[in-house]
Order: sequence, then C-alpha cells, then structure tokens
Amino acid sequence: MSNLVQCNICQKWYTNQHGLLIHLRFCRERHNNERNDGNHQNYEHNPLKSCYDHGDHLNPWAVYDDDLDNSSMDHSTGNFELEEGGGGYLTEDDLELYKDEDDDQLDNYGAEDTNGQCSTAVSKLQIRLNDLINRCKAPLVLYDEIIHLVNGYISSNNFSKHAKLMTRKSFIKYMENSHPGITTLCPVNKQITLHDNTQVTVPVFDARGMIMDILTNNELMNQENIADGYDIFTGDVDENHKSNRNYGEIHTGDEWIPARDRYCRPHDNFTNDMPVGIVIFGDKSHTDLHGALALTPIIFTLTFFNEKCRNNPKFWRVLGYVPNLGYGKNKSNKTPTVNKIQDEHDCLSCVFESIRKIHRTGGFRATVLGKEVNIRIWIHYFIGDTEGNNKWLGHYQGNKPQVHRPYRDCTCSFHELSNPNPSCVYTTMNEMKGVKLVMQDSEAVGLLRYKQLSRYPIRNALTGKYMPLSDVHHGPYCMMPPELLHASQGGLIKYMFQSMQLYIGATKLRDEIDKMHIRMLFDVRRQSDRDFPRGSMRNGIIDDTKCQSEERKGNLFLLLCIGSTALGGEKLQTALRYNDRTWKKWLGFVKLYLSMEEWFHDSNPKQEVNNARPLIAKVLQLLQDLFPRGGTGNEYNLPKMHAMTKFQFYMKRYGSAINFYGGTGESAHKHFVKAPGLKTQRRVTEFASQVVNQYYCMLVTMKALRSIETHDKSITTTVNEGTQQCTHDDLNNEEDIKFELS
Repeated sequence: MSNLVQCNICQKWYTNQHGLLIHLRFCRERHNNERNDGNHQNYEHNPLKSCYDHGDHLNPWAVYDDDLDNSSMDHSTGNFELEEGGGGYLTEDDLELYKDEDDDQLDNYGAEDTNGQCSTAVSKLQIRLNDLINRCKAPLVLYDEIIHLVNGYISSNNFSKHAKLMTRKSFIKYMENSHPGITTLCPVNKQITLHDNTQVTVPVFDARGMIMDILTNNELMNQENIADGYDIFTGDVDENHKSNRNYGEIHTGDEWIPARDRYCRPHDNFTNDMPVGIVIFGDKSHTDLHGALALTPIIFTLTFFNEKCRNNPKFWRVLGYVPNLGYGKNKSNKTPTVNKIQDEHDCLSCVFESIRKIHRTGGFRATVLGKEVNIRIWIHYFIGDTEGNNKWLGHYQGNKPQVHRPYRDCTCSFHELSNPNPSCVYTTMNEMKGVKLVMQDSEAVGLLRYKQLSRYPIRNALTGKYMPLSDVHHGPYCMMPPELLHASQGGLIKYMFQSMQLYIGATKLRDEIDKMHIRMLFDVRRQSDRDFPRGSMRNGIIDDTKCQSEERKGNLFLLLCIGSTALGGEKLQTALRYNDRTWKKWLGFVKLYLSMEEWFHDSNPKQEVNNARPLIAKVLQLLQDLFPRGGTGNEYNLPKMHAMTKFQFYMKRYGSAINFYGGTGESAHKHFVKAPGLKTQRRVTEFASQVVNQYYCMLVTMKALRSIETHDKSITTTVNEGTQQCTHDDLNNEEDIKFELS
C-alpha cells in the first residue's frame, strides 16, 4: 500500500505509477482545454500560499516520490477513486491497515529509550550543539558550519586530542600578540563635554591605522579593484581611456584634478605623494524598536576603488561612533536646537581629529604595492540623508515659508523649490566667514545674519582648522550631494503615490488593481532577467506605508507593467479619470522617470550630461502636472524636489550618481552597527563602547583569517613547486643513462 501515487492536477489516487502515466495523457488534455476555454474561472494569486506546494506547479510529468504524503489524504471519505489502470477502489481493510500503522507510530513516539543510538560521544556533542544553537537563536546554517570546522580539524594531520581550546577573550589576546601591527586598529573611548557640562563617551579609531589596514590588504589592493584609467600612485587620469570620456568613476568628475593638485606636489625624483581621497558616510542607525540603542557610525572608503568595490562593505572602515545624544529627552525638553547641534558637532570634531592630524603633519610614509610613497589625504565628499546633512552643515530643518534658504547648499527661496530648472547660487566659505566676523562685532546683528542664511551659530566641525576638504571655495556646503534613495525613492515617488490615493480613493477599482499587482509581482519573479527593481506586496501598490524606499521604485515599475496591459490600463485610466491623451502622457512619464533614475546611476558621456538639464526639467514638470497634491502640505515646494534638479550639477563634480548613493551606506549598517550591536549587553550607557569593541574583535579575526589563508596558499605553492621540481629531476635522471663497457 506504500506505492500509492496521486495526480497533481485532479488529485486522484492510483495504486502504481503505470496506471498514473496512462491517466496523465487524458488529464493533461482536459487541463489544457480548460485553460484555453475563455469561460474558465480566473483564480487569484494568494501571497500566503507556500512555494513548496506541489499543486501549484501543475506539471503532470514531474517526478513522483515513492513515499506517500499521509497528510494529503482525506480520512473522512471511505474510498479513494481509481481510474483506468488503477485497479479499482481502496477497501475498508486497507484503511484499517493505515490506522494500525499510525497507532504504532504514536506508541513509539512516547518512548524515551533510543536503545543506545544517541548515547555515543559524537551524538551527545551534536545534540548539545543543536540545543545551544536553538537557545542562542542562531541561524540554522551555523550548525553545519561548526560541524564542517570540527570535522576538518579532526581529520587534519596536526590534530592533537591533548590540545585545549581557548576562551574567546584569551584567543583574541593571543591573536593580538601574534599580529603586533593590529594594535593600531584598537579604538579609544574619548570623553566629550556637552553644553550642560555632562560627558558622553565617543569611541574613535585612528584614521591612519584604518587607511593602512586597507592599503596593506592584498585581497583589496588588486588591480582589478582599481578604477579603470586611473594611476593609483599619481592620481593622473588617462584621457585616452574610453571610460574617462564619461562621467563614471569618481576621478572622472571635474573636482578630482583640482583637489589632487591642491594636496599633492608634482611628481619628480624627490617627491612621491600618493593622493588618497576619502568618501565619508554618516547616518543614524538603531538596533531596537524604540530607537534607544542607536548610534551614528562615521565610515569611509577610498576614491580610487571602482564602483563595484565601493558597494562592498569590505572596502569600508569606521572612523568612530557618535552616541545617541537624544536619549532620555522628552517632548517637554526645552533645550535650544543650537545647543543640540553644537553637541553633535563636538562629537564629530573628536571623530575627525585624526584626519586633521594627518593633514597637519603633511601625510605619512607607507609602502603600497611594494612602492614607498607619502600618503596625502583629503575628504572628497560626504554622503547622508537630508536630516543628517542639515545637521552637519548647521542648517535649519524643514521647509517652511518663513525660512529664507530652505535648501542647504544654495540661496534659493521657498517658492523656488518647485522650479524644475532653477538657477542656484551656491553658498561659499567667504560668506560664512563674513557672518562670523559680524558676530564678533555685534552679536545681535550676527544672529540676524545667521537667520537670514538659515544657519545656526555653531562651531562647525567640518570647517575647522586643518580640515582637508576637496572644495576650499564652497567648503562642505557643496560637498553633500543629494541621492536617489531619499530624494526620489523616499520622496517624490512617495508623493506620486499619495496623489494617486487622493484621486482613486478606497474604491473597488483600487482593490482590483492591488490584486493585479500581486499577480504581476509573481510573474516578474519568474522572468529570466533579474535586474528588475524589487517591489513589495506587504500593502497595496500605491500605499505609502510598510514599504522601503527602494521597493517604491519597484512598485512604480510594476504599476507601469499593469498599465501597459489591456485590462490593467483600462482600470487605471478609469480610476484616474484620464482621457486617452492624458493616459498616454501618463505612461510616457512613468517610463521617462524610471529611465531618468537609471540614467543618473549610469556612466554617461560628458557632453550628454552637460546638455541634460532641460530634459530633467521637463520630466519634473510633468510630475507636477500629472500628480497634483491637491493642496496638501507645501505642494511641490519641497527640498527633495529641489534636490532632483541638482543631480546634473553634482554628477559633473563627482561622476555618476551611483558614487554618492546612500543605499550602500545604509546596507553597511548591518555590518558596522547591527551585527556587533547584537553581541552587547544592550545597555544604553555601555552600548557605544561595547559596539566598538565587538567591531574591533571582528577586525582582529578578519586580519588573522587573511594571514592563515596566505600561509595555506604559500604551503600549497611550495608543495606544487616541489612536486614539479621532483618530476623534472626524475625526467632528467631517466635521460641521463650511463653504459659501462667491461
């Protein structure tokens, strides 16, 4: 009775596979006829249906397992229908046989005796290991990884049953002693006094040690990881290289050569300055639901790496962590905003102190790829979200009509934010220095002038003495470009969906469109092309909640796919109340907008970028016309709308917009904050110091892992060379034959 098999189409049972195969020919034809019939029922996709359900495949020629899944049998019926070749019906005796087998299994389940099968040392080890992993809530793959490590160690040639394993702290100390140079990566906890005379702990790393950890890493410092058409030692850009004719990598931007010439001397027989530009990312990240265990990691990478490498967390390092300065502050707290901003800048100044020191001392000597050079560093640009960038520049938050300069880098007024093609005048360092001089003469006049500039009167950590910046004319005010994650995917696309909600409402058409969204998402997942933007079906397609920023872009793409079908286009056009002309314009706009985002992140010819401003303005104007906000908020007088007009300007300065995309840094939070944060005591007072210690342990482990991999490769190379030498000697000896004549 164990040979029963079931048809996956009609769910009928057969006593053997031969009878099933005879049946499948007829069942397959009926199934195809039903699918071709225009009157058949259209079943909706349910997102809660498991992908392991074999009934969803509807493949009658799939391989059938010999074992019967008892859970799929319906014991409430007395018989199972069998067709031709099947051999009749199942009797009550057959069912009683299955009941007896089930009773035996229940009796065996209650027994505790395993007859000694799990009492061996190996079984005890694996049981306790499995229990330990379950109690620690560790990933399932950890069990197999540990088993592979143990089996590899036991089967190794130098295995010793007398060797004792060290505890974690003891082994970390042992690795530190084995690699003396790793102590330069050790963090330091510095105490910073805030405006209310309280102190906070700011963990920082030495910038020189972190930069050298990258430059001496043979895995990272490969020629394939360096940007094409770039000389790593001199910073020269090969104009004849085809990739340098586009705005692509960072060195193709117009700001690279002036910054290189400002900080590095021309190469001759006596100077060997190596330019090392730094890209800084900073954004707050939390590891709990309430945001108490939060940190702002300041991380960096180097500009000479190519785009693929800069998207990998292995090529990033940490400069320091700014603690959660807002912890314990309730809504009734009346601390002036200027004091809160100043406290954060005092912490930032502590984090960037090692960078200022390197610049003040003229760089440092190092050996890079076997060549003696003098490392000269500077900060090329910063990456962050709108709120973080405003804080770092001491700029007012929000976009109220009373704010004179609602955007952080230019002098545009509130009503200029909706202009799709504005003529921005950018803030300069001399302008900010003039305000400080006025502040020294008259505090009241100085504060009024700061208000006109929409700035807080603070000691900015980014404009301090010896702070090496790529742009000394505009300073940091033109070094914080907008990025698509927050400006578009978390901004304009969200406003587009909100506008559609106002016009469609909670109607039946909207529910039908959401059902088509689920079907379309399943269809897209089955495509061979995998470069589609990722969508989400946690909520409706135009709902602006329960959706990540990148997923909104995917939902906009799915909306375009739905609108391109006959049925979906008809429903969307009816829901939006568009005529045929406006509907064609709507479809064209969505295609243009998605194409514009892809174009921003692509490597484009420089002449094409220079001439792109009018077309970008056309797309943004279409957005405002097709997606009116119905009088909500400030209409399109938004900083994120203004930011979209600046992409062309910053692409000319720093290359493709993918170079300053915020998604890379946001994803790196998993590596620099969340992973080490899970290994702490989860106490607010000690969270920052414990996170930095856990990250340091990760650095020590990675460095030790690279050393043993290098050692294993050297042994393998030596053995291979020895084998080849022995083979060569044997061949020579075979040819060297002597004859002795007597």
